[in-house]
Amino acid sequence: MQYKNSKPIEENKTIQQKIIFYTLTLLGYVPFAILTYLHTQTQNQDYWLNILIAYSCIIMSFTAGVQWGMMLCRRCYSIPFTFCTCVSAVSFALIAWTLLFNDTYIREKLIVLILGFIGLWVVDFVLYLNTVVEKWYLQLRSVISIAIILILLYSV
Repeated sequence: MQYKNSKPIEENKTIQQKIIFYTLTLLGYVPFAILTYLHTQTQNQDYWLNILIAYSCIIMSFTAGVQWGMMLCRRCYSIPFTFCTCVSAVSFALIAWTLLFNDTYIREKLIVLILGFIGLWVVDFVLYLNTVVEKWYLQLRSVISIAIILILLYSV
Protein backbone atom coordinates (compact mmCIF):
# COMPACT_ATOMS: atom_id res chain seq x y z
CA MET A 1 0.00 0.00 0.00
CA GLN A 2 1.32 3.39 -0.96
CA TYR A 3 0.49 6.47 1.08
CA LYS A 4 -1.11 9.47 -0.55
CA ASN A 5 1.93 11.77 -0.37
CA SER A 6 4.69 9.18 -0.76
CA LYS A 7 6.75 8.83 -3.91
CA PRO A 8 7.65 5.55 -5.55
CA ILE A 9 10.98 4.04 -4.51
CA GLU A 10 12.54 4.58 -7.96
CA GLU A 11 11.64 8.27 -7.92
CA ASN A 12 13.17 8.70 -4.45
CA LYS A 13 16.31 6.92 -5.65
CA THR A 14 16.58 9.30 -8.62
CA ILE A 15 16.17 12.33 -6.36
CA GLN A 16 18.87 11.00 -4.04
CA GLN A 17 21.19 10.44 -7.00
CA LYS A 18 20.61 13.99 -8.22
CA ILE A 19 21.34 15.40 -4.76
CA ILE A 20 24.58 13.40 -4.64
CA PHE A 21 25.62 14.53 -8.14
CA TYR A 22 24.83 18.19 -7.45
CA THR A 23 26.59 18.12 -4.07
CA LEU A 24 29.72 16.42 -5.38
CA THR A 25 29.84 18.75 -8.38
CA LEU A 26 29.57 21.83 -6.17
CA LEU A 27 32.18 20.49 -3.77
CA GLY A 28 34.46 19.74 -6.72
CA TYR A 29 34.11 23.32 -7.93
CA VAL A 30 35.06 24.92 -4.60
CA PRO A 31 38.82 24.23 -4.99
CA PHE A 32 38.74 25.88 -8.44
CA ALA A 33 37.35 29.05 -6.87
CA ILE A 34 39.74 28.98 -3.90
CA LEU A 35 42.81 28.27 -6.03
CA THR A 36 41.87 31.01 -8.49
CA TYR A 37 41.53 33.46 -5.62
CA LEU A 38 44.90 32.41 -4.18
CA HIS A 39 46.50 32.55 -7.62
CA THR A 40 45.33 36.11 -8.23
CA GLN A 41 45.47 37.60 -4.74
CA THR A 42 48.64 36.26 -3.11
CA GLN A 43 52.36 36.69 -3.61
CA ASN A 44 52.94 33.05 -4.59
CA GLN A 45 50.95 33.31 -7.82
CA ASP A 46 52.92 30.73 -9.82
CA TYR A 47 52.72 28.21 -6.98
CA TRP A 48 48.93 28.46 -6.75
CA LEU A 49 48.56 28.44 -10.53
CA ASN A 50 50.51 25.17 -10.71
CA ILE A 51 48.24 23.68 -8.06
CA LEU A 52 45.18 24.89 -10.02
CA ILE A 53 46.56 23.17 -13.12
CA ALA A 54 47.21 19.96 -11.18
CA TYR A 55 43.70 20.00 -9.72
CA SER A 56 42.23 20.68 -13.17
CA CYS A 57 44.12 17.67 -14.56
CA ILE A 58 42.76 15.46 -11.79
CA ILE A 59 39.18 16.66 -12.36
CA MET A 60 39.50 16.26 -16.12
CA SER A 61 40.72 12.70 -15.61
CA PHE A 62 37.92 12.00 -13.11
CA THR A 63 35.26 13.35 -15.50
CA ALA A 64 36.63 11.21 -18.32
CA GLY A 65 36.49 8.22 -15.98
CA VAL A 66 32.84 8.93 -15.21
CA GLN A 67 32.04 8.92 -18.92
CA TRP A 68 33.97 5.70 -19.42
CA GLY A 69 32.13 4.09 -16.52
CA MET A 70 28.75 5.15 -17.87
CA MET A 71 29.49 3.57 -21.21
CA LEU A 72 30.72 0.33 -19.68
CA CYS A 73 27.48 0.04 -17.68
CA ARG A 74 25.32 0.42 -20.80
CA ARG A 75 24.89 -2.77 -22.78
CA CYS A 76 22.36 -1.62 -25.38
CA TYR A 77 24.57 0.52 -27.62
CA SER A 78 26.47 -0.46 -30.72
CA ILE A 79 30.05 -1.59 -30.36
CA PRO A 80 31.43 1.28 -32.51
CA PHE A 81 29.57 3.90 -30.43
CA THR A 82 30.70 2.38 -27.14
CA PHE A 83 34.26 1.95 -28.41
CA CYS A 84 34.52 5.56 -29.67
CA THR A 85 33.08 6.98 -26.46
CA CYS A 86 35.37 4.90 -24.26
CA VAL A 87 38.42 5.76 -26.38
CA SER A 88 37.62 9.47 -26.17
CA ALA A 89 37.19 9.26 -22.39
CA VAL A 90 40.47 7.41 -21.95
CA SER A 91 42.18 9.90 -24.28
CA PHE A 92 41.07 12.85 -22.17
CA ALA A 93 42.33 11.14 -19.03
CA LEU A 94 45.69 10.40 -20.64
CA ILE A 95 46.00 13.99 -21.86
CA ALA A 96 45.30 15.24 -18.35
CA TRP A 97 47.91 12.99 -16.76
CA THR A 98 50.43 13.86 -19.48
CA LEU A 99 49.93 17.54 -18.70
CA LEU A 100 50.36 16.87 -15.01
CA PHE A 101 53.78 15.30 -15.50
CA ASN A 102 54.90 17.43 -18.44
CA ASP A 103 57.18 20.41 -18.02
CA THR A 104 55.63 22.61 -20.73
CA TYR A 105 54.72 26.23 -20.36
CA ILE A 106 51.86 27.06 -18.02
CA ARG A 107 49.89 28.93 -20.67
CA GLU A 108 49.95 25.94 -23.03
CA LYS A 109 48.79 23.65 -20.22
CA LEU A 110 45.85 25.97 -19.51
CA ILE A 111 44.87 26.07 -23.20
CA VAL A 112 44.98 22.26 -23.45
CA LEU A 113 42.88 22.00 -20.27
CA ILE A 114 40.31 24.44 -21.68
CA LEU A 115 40.10 22.42 -24.90
CA GLY A 116 39.90 19.24 -22.84
CA PHE A 117 36.95 20.46 -20.78
CA ILE A 118 35.21 21.58 -23.97
CA GLY A 119 35.84 18.13 -25.45
CA LEU A 120 34.46 16.41 -22.36
CA TRP A 121 31.32 18.52 -22.64
CA VAL A 122 30.98 17.51 -26.31
CA VAL A 123 31.17 13.85 -25.27
CA ASP A 124 28.50 14.51 -22.61
CA PHE A 125 26.32 16.13 -25.27
CA VAL A 126 26.75 13.11 -27.57
CA LEU A 127 25.85 10.84 -24.64
CA TYR A 128 22.73 12.93 -24.06
CA LEU A 129 21.74 12.76 -27.74
CA ASN A 130 22.07 8.97 -27.55
CA THR A 131 20.01 8.85 -24.32
CA VAL A 132 22.91 7.59 -22.22
CA VAL A 133 22.51 10.51 -19.80
CA GLU A 134 19.45 12.50 -18.82
CA LYS A 135 18.78 16.17 -19.47
CA TRP A 136 19.40 17.24 -15.86
CA TYR A 137 22.86 15.66 -15.99
CA LEU A 138 23.77 17.48 -19.21
CA GLN A 139 22.51 20.75 -17.71
CA LEU A 140 24.63 20.21 -14.59
CA ARG A 141 27.70 19.36 -16.67
CA SER A 142 27.07 22.38 -18.92
CA VAL A 143 26.97 24.83 -16.04
CA ILE A 144 30.03 23.41 -14.30
CA SER A 145 31.97 23.14 -17.57
CA ILE A 146 31.32 26.79 -18.36
CA ALA A 147 32.37 27.80 -14.85
CA ILE A 148 35.61 25.79 -15.03
CA ILE A 149 36.44 27.03 -18.54
CA LEU A 150 35.90 30.65 -17.44
CA ILE A 151 38.23 30.14 -14.46
CA LEU A 152 40.91 28.63 -16.69
CA LEU A 153 40.46 31.42 -19.26
CA TYR A 154 40.87 33.95 -16.46
CA SER A 155 44.11 32.26 -15.46
CA VAL A 156 45.58 32.33 -18.97
